[in-house]
Amino acid sequence: MIRQWSTWALGVLAACCSAVLLAHAYVGSSSRFMADTYCYAASAKDYGLLVAQRLWYQNWTGRYSFNLAESLVGLGGPRLAPLLPSLVLLLWAAALIAALIQLKLASRPLASFLAALLLTTLILSLTLSDIPQVAQSLYWSNGMNNYIPPLVLSAFYAGVLIYCYHRPAPSKTAAILSIVFVALIAFVAGGFSETYDALQLSALMCVLLAFLVFGSPTTRRNLLPLCAAGLLGSALALAIVFVAPGNKVRAASFPPPPHLPALIRLSLQLTGNFLQDSLSRYPVGVLAAVLIPAALGSGWLLGDAATDRLSVRDWVRILLWTPIVTWGLLLSAFAAAAYGLSGAPPGRTLVVPQFFLTVGLTAWGFALGAVIRKAGLGSVLGREASIWKVALGCALVVCGFNSLHAAQLTLATKPAFEAYAQAWDVTNHLIQDARSRGITRISMPPLVNPAGLEEAGADSNFWVNQCVSNYYRLAVVANLPLPAPAPAQLARMTPLDGRIGDVARIEGYALDKDIVRAGETLSLTVYWRPQASTQQPYTVFVHLYDPASGSIAQVDSYPAQGKYPTTNWVYDHIFADTYLLTVPSQFAASRDAEIVIGLYDLKTMQRLPVAGADAQADQSWIHFGKVRINP
Repeated sequence: MIRQWSTWALGVLAACCSAVLLAHAYVGSSSRFMADTYCYAASAKDYGLLVAQRLWYQNWTGRYSFNLAESLVGLGGPRLAPLLPSLVLLLWAAALIAALIQLKLASRPLASFLAALLLTTLILSLTLSDIPQVAQSLYWSNGMNNYIPPLVLSAFYAGVLIYCYHRPAPSKTAAILSIVFVALIAFVAGGFSETYDALQLSALMCVLLAFLVFGSPTTRRNLLPLCAAGLLGSALALAIVFVAPGNKVRAASFPPPPHLPALIRLSLQLTGNFLQDSLSRYPVGVLAAVLIPAALGSGWLLGDAATDRLSVRDWVRILLWTPIVTWGLLLSAFAAAAYGLSGAPPGRTLVVPQFFLTVGLTAWGFALGAVIRKAGLGSVLGREASIWKVALGCALVVCGFNSLHAAQLTLATKPAFEAYAQAWDVTNHLIQDARSRGITRISMPPLVNPAGLEEAGADSNFWVNQCVSNYYRLAVVANLPLPAPAPAQLARMTPLDGRIGDVARIEGYALDKDIVRAGETLSLTVYWRPQASTQQPYTVFVHLYDPASGSIAQVDSYPAQGKYPTTNWVYDHIFADTYLLTVPSQFAASRDAEIVIGLYDLKTMQRLPVAGADAQADQSWIHFGKVRINP
């Protein structure tokens, strides 16, 4: 009965924590290309994958693993972006489960698997719930590729160490292959981010020292070469990243690195601020990170536990050293950021220290539970032990409901990301359509980015505009369109078939009257559908024209009285513009007059060519029909 109860408890808690990950995967399905992703995609398309790596290394950053991963995402195209959050979460969870399941947290295989699943989902859900920029760390491929793949590899590396710890002495060939393999893992992981590589170096040195001081001869023989290989791979990665020529270009955007005393002070300050913010921002999460592993370590959720393989002294040692080691690892990460940025790292970077902080809290909580179990403190409590278990059970229920609440908060962001995805899809379709028509410059509505990243704007020289333009291979700017006409207005218009150059189509027009008297004003509403934005603003001319006597009345102006020049016209977004034509008062006889419209360059007075059934090519204007003028 107890075993059945503990199995259900493990499964329910794991499901609650998994809900957070599923919510992030669901919201992440609205991910699209954003900001720097365009730059890497354009470079990979234009120069090829290998040449693009050399260009990024020489001109921007030495993060060779990141450069390759982001270039591959660019070659995969926009269809890959919505799949990446789910894929990386799946790989991250799989690597953690594979590492934790080797600890054999319980004698029963099902309980051991559920415990590994619970700790995995707990660590990942708390990590993602306690970082300030989860959208940039997970939903944006550039931020995600910088920081999460090395965390996946770190879990995989840990799994290899645990596996080698439990297995008998390998053959010489297997030992050499294992050494090369872990060195490669550390080398690849270190090439994603300097922040992670500094932390990886510190973590491997701590593990190496722990095996040297506390490990048995067999443990040292099996694991010290693996740790040394990882250190070598990490050091080589850091050297390659550090000497990259592109670092000088990138460093120009930041202050010079501080001197050693200032670097130490800044690193300590950043680490302290991070700990204070992280522990106070999500206190229930901190409680869950300690209590759930403590319940596992004490055997209360398992019936038995892996704690029996170590002595009380060993668990007390882990209990005391875990906070110190965790703090040291965080300090190394923030020291790298302080050196490179001379200040606090961006919020998306914090997923790296947050993951290791959560792992540290989890390990400390498990050690606490193990000490309680091994020291027999539960039996010392006597009758109060049941009260303690009830209190712990209530706390676990709170943690479970808190995970569900975190999942709910994550899901609440879905509408914003979904609206962005829909707007992005429309924009992408229109740009592709314009490109297929041979249009070389296009203006699109500005996108509202829910991840807080920069988007293309009205300045064609802005870096995002340049990356987007390079990716689509036509000039792209962003401007606000005029409001679209109401459906009732479009239903009342008289349709036309007229195109003016490659700038616009005229969908139709509406007149306020069919007969106008001398001295009166005729109101003409034209429904434009822009086909391109232009390098220079074109002027609209509208004439009330008599073939026998010439122009009777005319208007020459920039569209929307100058508020919406053709340089800002948003592709395929229909808008209405009204022009007022005043008939001179000296008319003595009735006559019919035509209404014509066109565009011209004010500097050269050159009209744009026209086409369509209602176009008059020799005059470069579009006919709107006739009106009657009476005296």
